[in-house]
Amino acid sequence: MSVNARLGLWSKLANTPAITSKLAAAPSGFEKAIYHEQAPTGSAFPYIVFSKVAGTKVRAMQTPEAFKRETWMVKAVDRGTSSKLAEEIAEAVDAALGGGMLTITGKTVADINHVGDIDYPETSGDQQYRHVGANYRLTLT
Repeated sequence: MSVNARLGLWSKLANTPAITSKLAAAPSGFEKAIYHEQAPTGSAFPYIVFSKVAGTKVRAMQTPEAFKRETWMVKAVDRGTSSKLAEEIAEAVDAALGGGMLTITGKTVADINHVGDIDYPETSGDQQYRHVGANYRLTLT
């Protein structure tokens, strides 16, 4: 079900103007600067990277998969010493996902929980990058 969850998350992020208005232009072949697992080499900043970090099937009353919980990391990545823009993007993502309105083909989204923040710098050569976002747990039935 991860493929459908991935498509549902991408669609939600890509169709929220409060998010997309803050992102750089996507490279040729990509509709938005929102990437699954990693951004293509040479991508302009800022952008969003998201990926599944965990998944659990939950059995209830003899039903082998009564519901499923998946944890997804969604983070904004920007270049520079200030995390202001990445923080603004992360706040827009949190607002978009906090409403619990997400469409995933073949499943019902019972709940979306913000389960942990992501906020760290990364240095590569003379460049500094800011990663700001959160992990979200989707409960799917």
